[in-house]
Amino acid sequence: MSTWNDLWKKIWNVWVESRIRPWGGSSGLIIPSSINAVQGPVLIHKEKSTLLVLFLNAPLDEFLEFIKGKLEEALEDMGPIGEVVDEREEKALINILFVAKALKQRSSDDFKDVVGDPDDIRGIFSGISEEIFAYLELLSRSKKIVEREYHWERLKETVKFAIKSLENLIKKGSKHKTLKVS
Repeated sequence: MSTWNDLWKKIWNVWVESRIRPWGGSSGLIIPSSINAVQGPVLIHKEKSTLLVLFLNAPLDEFLEFIKGKLEEALEDMGPIGEVVDEREEKALINILFVAKALKQRSSDDFKDVVGDPDDIRGIFSGISEEIFAYLELLSRSKKIVEREYHWERLKETVKFAIKSLENLIKKGSKHKTLKVS
């Protein structure tokens, strides 16, 4: 358990450590050839002794499933908020931050595997990430418990909305070989 000030210092370190890097060759992160992944940017997140690498150029359906899973995990860990932050809340915030960064990065994709207007998906991705970042910032600046509770609940609602939006995209994608946005 830690105080909110301690948490934000820790979150900031995670934010800095989670970074986008190219991979392949000597200029970026070397990924074992046994991993079948599309070459391109990766989001690296170091947590304790685990290094999580998210391939941002992964097929869109895999990316959506992964991101949705991370948000569902975070939602389960988001209990009522108090004066101190427990381990579950901390884990939830780190997962939410990780997802927001991944969505923001992926929103600049060309979405070749999308039928229809890729701007719709870009809008969904950037909209979700911007809203998450906004509530995280408001939460970090909250001094009173009442403010913190309010922003925490708004963040929960945003996560629920994001999960629903991603589910809809996944359903649309499963009906077609490629994701169709209408």
